[in-house]
Amino acid sequence: MGADKFRSSLKALGSRIDARSTRERLLICAAAAALAFMVIDSLLLGSALTVWKNNVRQRDEARAAIDRLQADSARRLVELTQQQRHQQTELANWRQRVRDGETQLQRFEATLVGPDQMLPVLDKLLASHGQVRLRSMTPLGRTDLLALSDDSGTPAPPMAAAGRAAAPARQSQGAVVEQVPVPDPNSARNSPSLYRHGVQLTVEGGFAELLAYVQALEAMPQRVLWGDVAFKVEQYPRASLTLQLYTISRDRHWLEI
Repeated sequence: MGADKFRSSLKALGSRIDARSTRERLLICAAAAALAFMVIDSLLLGSALTVWKNNVRQRDEARAAIDRLQADSARRLVELTQQQRHQQTELANWRQRVRDGETQLQRFEATLVGPDQMLPVLDKLLASHGQVRLRSMTPLGRTDLLALSDDSGTPAPPMAAAGRAAAPARQSQGAVVEQVPVPDPNSARNSPSLYRHGVQLTVEGGFAELLAYVQALEAMPQRVLWGDVAFKVEQYPRASLTLQLYTISRDRHWLEI
């Protein structure tokens, strides 16, 4: 019953279309085709087009992200190259400064009496001033000038008895010879450093003789560094003079008295 009604409806619609003019029939066919395309587009092509548009958008975003990453990598590479060049320049400058400092240190060290020459030089100078007598000589130990954590110097190692080959001239003048720290070879440091070695000596004599002795110390070709100086008149015209003399060396080992 329903099928017959539908067929009758279609037949009536066809009769109505056939009753139209050719132009009207073409317009009706075009409208029907457009309606069919819209239905098909909404049902099939719309979702596919949406997916395609999303894929294109994601592809463009991925390309933009890749471009940003490449630009950032190139910028970082340029910065790293510049930083490496700057560090290489800094390293070269520091190496040159170290070489210059080493040269200056060697020149300065060459102007000073070495630790191993301190006693022979003092002995020779004392022997040339016969009126000056050595009362005592005491080592002041070794101070590491580059040590940041030790401002008071290196503690004195075990003491050894005096009376070595360099001592007869002092002993013959009645001097009181102190004991000296003996360097411990097992405690030597591997890292380079700069050491200050010192000795304190007390001499006695007349004012003129002591003055001449001090002037001779100052006039030596190789210098000594001065510390504290104490002058005391004990029984006129005899006086005593206490001097602290230092030298600087990269040699850790100190003289023996």
